[in-house]
Amino acid sequence: MRDQKWLTRCAGNAQVFLLGYDGSREGELQKFLEQHPPCVPWAHDTVAHQGPAAYGDFLIAQPLIFGEKGRRIPDFMWIATNSGTLRVTLIELERGGKVTFNQDETPNAEFNQARGQLNQWRLAVSENRDDFIKHHKIRHMLAHRNLVFNYGLLYGRRDEFYGSGIHKTRGPYLQQLRGQMSQSDEDYASVDRIREAPHTLTASAITVQRAEQGTLRVISVPPTFRTGPKTPQLLRETEGLREAIEKLSDRDLTGQRGRSKKRVRYLLDRCDYWDGAYKNWVRSTGATDENDGWSTRFNTE
Repeated sequence: MRDQKWLTRCAGNAQVFLLGYDGSREGELQKFLEQHPPCVPWAHDTVAHQGPAAYGDFLIAQPLIFGEKGRRIPDFMWIATNSGTLRVTLIELERGGKVTFNQDETPNAEFNQARGQLNQWRLAVSENRDDFIKHHKIRHMLAHRNLVFNYGLLYGRRDEFYGSGIHKTRGPYLQQLRGQMSQSDEDYASVDRIREAPHTLTASAITVQRAEQGTLRVISVPPTFRTGPKTPQLLRETEGLREAIEKLSDRDLTGQRGRSKKRVRYLLDRCDYWDGAYKNWVRSTGATDENDGWSTRFNTE
């Protein structure tokens, strides 16, 4: 029930955001999506390939890609897995005020530039695949899996193609034309997609950013965040988890601050409980990491 309330609130917040969004303020869309990770498309449907929940329930903001021509920084990244594939989806955001096609039906220069960024990422990951795997610490996930990259572009607004948009009756044709321009590993969508993206698979996703030295910094956690046997690992592998939980006081599912504060205290207490339980287990068993039995003890693999 809590998951569905949060997803409903994400969709509602996205609708309100879009009503007042004209794309004029730099970083406005990025900040909104960092706080509402279920609204970021392509987590469970990565460019027409149905996939499972995002790896680690993480939305990764501004992931680094290392290329021969320097570093590239997409806006977001989802990582999804199944038994045979590890699928990485790199996402570019472009402000909503841009148009896709000119009046003569040729692609707008800004749209071509955005598409060009996807090509730069594709080249960079092909040149430095091993660096990407090492920096994002996904080598252990590649056993018996193929690594596949997909690319998503959020660009412009849907009303360009419908209603009173600049293309009027040509809109549906131009939308089809846009689809024909994408490569097989790409997907293009308008910013309006964010209100349709919330899905149960990402209801508990937290937003993180990996620093250049490899540390994961927590940007935001959702009201649906849960603690459990994996919490000690999360506390060790990230920075700022407790601080992000404390910010939930302004993002309660009901909007009632008192109830939200109680949940914040509860989550912080449970973090301390699981952290203490893990440390006691290490002292009593002499284990060096959770591969020595902690995870299997709770069947959390």
